[in-house]
Amino acid sequence: VSCVEEHRWGFGGFSQILQARLFPGVPGEKMGSELNCFSPEVRNSLRSSVSGSLRRRQGHSSSQRTVWEEIKKEQDELRVRSATHAMKDTWDSCRAQLDEFKACLKYPEEAVGMVGMVDDQIVSFDLFDKASTCESLWGRLVSSYALSRLKKGALVAAGGPEDEFEFHDIEGFIERTRKTEWRSHRAVGEGVEYRAQTEDGMEGFALQYDGKLVHGSLLAAK
Repeated sequence: VSCVEEHRWGFGGFSQILQARLFPGVPGEKMGSELNCFSPEVRNSLRSSVSGSLRRRQGHSSSQRTVWEEIKKEQDELRVRSATHAMKDTWDSCRAQLDEFKACLKYPEEAVGMVGMVDDQIVSFDLFDKASTCESLWGRLVSSYALSRLKKGALVAAGGPEDEFEFHDIEGFIERTRKTEWRSHRAVGEGVEYRAQTEDGMEGFALQYDGKLVHGSLLAAK
């Protein structure tokens, strides 16, 4: 679990007064959850950070500074203004576009996985144990790809090349992680997780419980 809003926490007294003056309108106590997901690029940074911590035998710890820096970088690309670099501000600013993507990309019945492609590049692959698991996370994954696409769209609007969509070999995308070492770790909750990283920065993750795959995920290098 990582914090997705820099300057969010205070210790009462003066810090709460200072927060109210510096960031008026920012809730001091209210916490919540958004039905959205990090873009594949931010997911890659977070996963790489945790995997590195596990390799150093320091547990499932992420670099909080890296998470905040990635959120700020993404907000700069999307031209989102946020006093505290809150991920919620990104979702709020892009809500109309995210809702449009979700409306167009409805969950197809019995699907158990999703391949995300932005422009002509595969950015991620997610596979689940059963259709109901995939369906419950479908909207979050769509919003994840939508954020990545919106960043690309900003570049196109600024005079970049037009989109060119081509068929990609998904098997080849998966095959790349079969050539690297997968390390096993005790999961935070139940089961065993496996992690891998290719030389070019592609991140692989799999959660297994009772000998069965619950969630497998591959994220392209940034």
